[in-house]
Order: sequence, then structure tokens, then C-alpha cells
Amino acid sequence: LLELDGGAAGLLVATETGGVWTVSTDNQSLPLSDAWDQPNVNALAAGPDGPRHFFAACDGGIIYETDVSTAVPLLNWRAVTPALPAGAGDVNGIAVIAQHRLLVAACDGGLYWTAIPQRAQRTGCLGVLLPLPSTPVGSYDWKRASEPALQQDGYFKVAIGSLSGRVERAGSEPLDRVSVVAGGKNAGVFIGRFADPSTLTLERARYFSETGLDLTDWWFLSTGNTSVAACERYPATLYALCAYPDGRLKMVLRSTDGGRTWRQTEYNLKGVANQSDLRDVAGEQGHGWNNCIGVLPTGPGVVAIGWQAGTFVSPDAGKTWIYSGDSPHLHADVHVVHFRPTSANDQHLLLIGSDGGIAELSTDDLFVGKTTARSDFNRQLPTMQCYGTWPIPRQFYGTLAVSSRHPVVATGVQDNGNVYADLDAQAPWRRIDGGDGGWTGFVGDEGFARNIMGEAVTLARRQGSLLSGATVVPWTLPTPGDPAGVKGPVADVVRVPRYRNERDQLLVAVAGSGASVFGLFADDDHGTTGHWEALGMLASGLVVGAVGSFSGGTVHVGSTSGRFFALDTRQGSVLELPVKLPKAMALSKHDGGVPTRIVTLSDTDTFALLNSTSRKLNYVLRLDTLTWAPPRNAGLPSTLPFYGLDGALQEDRRVLLAVTDDHVYFTDDGGDNWTQESTGLPRRVHGADLRVSIVQGRGGWATMGTFGRSVYRAWLGGGVHFG
Repeated sequence: LLELDGGAAGLLVATETGGVWTVSTDNQSLPLSDAWDQPNVNALAAGPDGPRHFFAACDGGIIYETDVSTAVPLLNWRAVTPALPAGAGDVNGIAVIAQHRLLVAACDGGLYWTAIPQRAQRTGCLGVLLPLPSTPVGSYDWKRASEPALQQDGYFKVAIGSLSGRVERAGSEPLDRVSVVAGGKNAGVFIGRFADPSTLTLERARYFSETGLDLTDWWFLSTGNTSVAACERYPATLYALCAYPDGRLKMVLRSTDGGRTWRQTEYNLKGVANQSDLRDVAGEQGHGWNNCIGVLPTGPGVVAIGWQAGTFVSPDAGKTWIYSGDSPHLHADVHVVHFRPTSANDQHLLLIGSDGGIAELSTDDLFVGKTTARSDFNRQLPTMQCYGTWPIPRQFYGTLAVSSRHPVVATGVQDNGNVYADLDAQAPWRRIDGGDGGWTGFVGDEGFARNIMGEAVTLARRQGSLLSGATVVPWTLPTPGDPAGVKGPVADVVRVPRYRNERDQLLVAVAGSGASVFGLFADDDHGTTGHWEALGMLASGLVVGAVGSFSGGTVHVGSTSGRFFALDTRQGSVLELPVKLPKAMALSKHDGGVPTRIVTLSDTDTFALLNSTSRKLNYVLRLDTLTWAPPRNAGLPSTLPFYGLDGALQEDRRVLLAVTDDHVYFTDDGGDNWTQESTGLPRRVHGADLRVSIVQGRGGWATMGTFGRSVYRAWLGGGVHFG
């Protein structure tokens, strides 16, 4: 998070998988990175060439930079070239030494730095009209910092300090008095110094106890990720936040000599009942991404940290820590804390970036025992991470669902539960529960089934465009069943429910858990109450990876070993269906894979996604008679995993849409020929689950969740139907 013009023009926001955005002072958002191939952003830094010069550090060793030679630099970013060396890995943090025009990158594969080339800038009214040279004077030239015998596995964050103690922005002193302070990924803090403009050498910073005992070896021996931050006005003062390798908070340290030597702060905690030690309540996950620290730009004694449990602020250089308090505007799992410049009326505000988005906290109120926060920045910031049926590398399984009765869309999202909205009315998203979302499905006339990751499926009632309630669906047959229901299943609604049990109850959804296959029977056609019945079981050792059924009489099942089955609902019998995958040579072996989605367009038109086969390929499969095999699939990539698949019949054509990380593909001949249909989407949209819904008498919609760019939909046209 950075301010634009000190906050007068809003915020510059970097997101984990949704790229970079501006959020204006009236909370309007604008995406800046739709053309980027790598929108997974880990850090931002302001550059030396004016108020619109910024760098964005991303996964894969990619750094983007605003092009200040253009009229609107924020709308014109380009990748820094040449890129970081191949061994650099992800860029976790960046820092700029503005006066000396240096850019420093903390990477998985080392600490790198480069001179920033001089660039022409547009100034004044004529500057917008007159052409400027498009190439910089000089080019980037990455060098790796020397690490004599450090044996370090990369760097987590980096900050710039001062070795001279000057009271002004870091980097203003001669280069040999600038300190480059890097937090390690498996150790403590390292300090880098420039012996000359072409040599940066790192060494261990030293850690001393209050009695002067050198504890540096212990510091480096059992430490995970370490965040670092410097005070902007007093850059001799820096703080470090260290995790244990298991993610617990290990220590907070302070340096007053530019990062050469460090001492622990205290951990006295206020604001949490029956707790007195910050380390006991901060939580875990600090060795991942819930580990951040920030310092008030004009006050070296005010410091904030973010961890799994939330945000903690110290007004006295770490002697005491105050929990940010409970507020609907604040969220746990904090990834960035950033103090805004002190306002003209001496207000002090802290920006917080978390799994819940952006929030602003008044530290003045916090220090007198009051939590005052706002989170309206997020109202027009569409960066939800929607889950899909292929959870690698996206944390968890989840689905998107569209009601056939009303234009309500629901989806499981990262750490914000399951959310829903009326898209026709352009209504805001509403959250129906918390945690990590999971399976979602509209059943019957008024029912909505969903679960939170790993928990039991519950049923809610849909009344128009509103959802309410949460009743656990019990497993009742065969007895004794389980009143706690089916937990953490892979599941799907029955496309056109027709199958009824002996009590004339309609089968509205199917699910798999372990080797078992279950059916959700609605107690009445409204679908607001129901129960699970066990329908059948795969062989011992198999795990259900995907299920699907058109009318309920047959349930198609895929196991995570790449095997497919047809289950007769009435008999409970299971028939294995062969899978024929392409072979490089007649005798070569090609099998396995993980089925992640089974799609039924009719009782005889069934398709599936199969990812990660034994040859590391990925396919859309079609069931022809009793054999699964890829159709011709011309135009469809096989080297990229698929995250979503759905379709419908359109007139006499079998229409499908398949989703990869960066594109949507379309076929209207059952998978033989595909075209790329990604108009209107960002270059790398991180596509997730996709569902086709029908508006009776009009046509159909394709609605797609994304992992970082919320939800998109496209009109398919008329004549769309199932079965």
C-alpha cells in the first residue's frame, strides 16, 4: 500500500493475485495491470523520477515499472529489463535508494540490486503533447550482493537505513553511509554496505541482550521469515519482526544504529482479556505471509506489526503493544501495515492490508482505548479470490453456483466464507458465513447448500435474492448414519433432478468423501431441508475427486488416481469405465491424473477435466459409449491445468467452455475444435470455476469465478438448454 500525492489522490494498492490498482479518495478503483502476464504482486516502492514513478515486485522474478515518459504513467507499466537472473526466484520485497538511483530486491534466490536508468519525464502542459524518447539512458544491470559464508536461503523483506544518524530520508547521505537491511527467510537480519558503487556486501547483523550478551548465533539458528522496516524521517531506527520456522512469533527487535546491532523489544500486551504477552496471542503462519511491520514516518517510537491474529501497535518503541480491537472493518491474517503521513490536524492513521482487504485504523483513538476503523476502500475493489475445483496452488477446493430460479450467484472465496450477489441488479456481495469458502449449490426451488472448508454441508433458504439460515444436513441412511452430516466433500448439484427415493424425495445433489458417494435428498421440492443417503462406495484406497449427475439415476465418479466409475443410484452398484489417453508410442504408458470436474449436458453427453496425468498433461475428456477419452481437442492446450468446465446444448450443438489460468476456451462441437474466447478479461485472469445458467425463454449465461479478480460473466445467446 502506498499513497498517491500523500493520499490526496488516493492509494496505490498491490494484491496477492489481482495485480495493482488505484483507489481514489471516493473509493473508485481502477485496475492498472490488466496487460501483465504476472499479476501476483508482493511489494511496491516509489521510484526517484517523480510522483508517478513506482515499482511493483512480483512472483517469478518479475518487476514492473511505471513508464514516466508517457502522459499517464500509472496506466503504462513495463517490465524491468533485463529481468532478474533465472535463479532469483520470487521477488518478496523491494526498496529504492532514491538519491543514488538504486533498486534493491529481496528474492528467494538472493539479494539483488541495480542502478535505475535515467528516464525522460513529462512536465508542464507541453510535456503531454511533445514526444519523448521511449528508451532510458542506460539500462538495468542486476548484481547479486556478496554473501561471504552466510549460507542464507533467500530474503523476505528489505529496508534502507542510515549509518550516519542524519535526521532525513534514508539514502540522502553518501552511499557508503547507507545501510541495506535485509530480513532473511531462514535466519535473522543481514546488513549490507556499499564498499564502492559497484559492490554491495552482506554480513550478519548482531543481536545483544539487555545485559550485553551476544546472542546472534541463537537468533540465526531458529528463525524463519523476518520482516524489516525503517523510520522514514529517522532512518537510523529500524525494526525487525521474526518468526520461528513453525510460524509462531519469535521476537520483535529494534536497532538505533542503522541496523548494525539489535535488541529485543518487550511484549507487554493490552487489549486482550486474560493475556499479557504479545507472542502468546499473535498466532502462527508468520513463516508464510502473515508477517509485516511498519514504522510511523515521523515517529521512530510508534511501530505496528501484522500477524495471523491481527494488528498490534506500540506507542513506546515496543515496551507495550495494543491489540487493534474487534471491529467489523478489521480482519485477521495481516500482510501489510503502512502508516499514512501525519495529517495537518495531527491525526495518525494506519493502513492495514489483510485477507479482508484494506482498512484504516486511527492509532490516536487506539492509544486511548477506542477502536475506530473504516474499510469502505473495498466497495469498488473487485479482487476476491474465488476457489475452484483444482486447488493447486490455490489453497482449497470450492465452487461457484448460479441459481436457475433467480439471477443469484454464489461462490466460495479465500478466508471470507461463501458470498453471493444478485448480478442482474448489480447488488453488492453479501457474506453468508466466514472462514474459507467451499462447495456451493442451489437446490430445489428455494434451497442453497454450502460448506466451509472441511466442515459439514448446511442448507439455507433463498428468498428472492437473499439467503439466510444454516441447518446441517444429516446423514440418515443407511443407519446409523451421522447427524453431523458429510464433512468436506467434493460435490455438485444434479443438473435436471428426476430421480426419487422410495419416499418420493428428489435427489438434488451428489457428493464424495473418501471412497463414499452420497446423495442429498430434499425433504420437499423447496430444497430448504434435506438429508444425505449413502449411494455406494469405491474400492478401498480410492478417493473421490469429482462427481456429476444429469438426472440422478446415474452418478459419474472420478477418483484422484485417474479412474472413472458409473454408479447406479437405485442398485448402488459401481462400474469402472476405461480411460484411453494419447500415447507417444504404441507401448508407452500414459495414465493417472486427477479428475476435478464432471459435466453433464444430457443423459448421454458427459465430459470431465483430468489434470496432471503421468505425463504431466491435462485434458478435457468425453464419455463415448462406456469409454472416457479426449476428443480431438484441436486448439486446446494440454500443458496447462484446467480450473473450470461447463456447458450446455445450444440448438443441436454441444457447447463447452474450459478455463485455464490465463484464458477461456470455447467449443460448439463437443470438444473437437476449440477457440480462445478471452475478450474483456485481464491477460492473466487466474480463472477458476465456471458455470452455465439458463434464463428461460432468452438464452444462457456463462459465469466464471477468478482467483483474484472476482467474478465475470458472458452472454451465450439463445437456444441454450440442458437435455
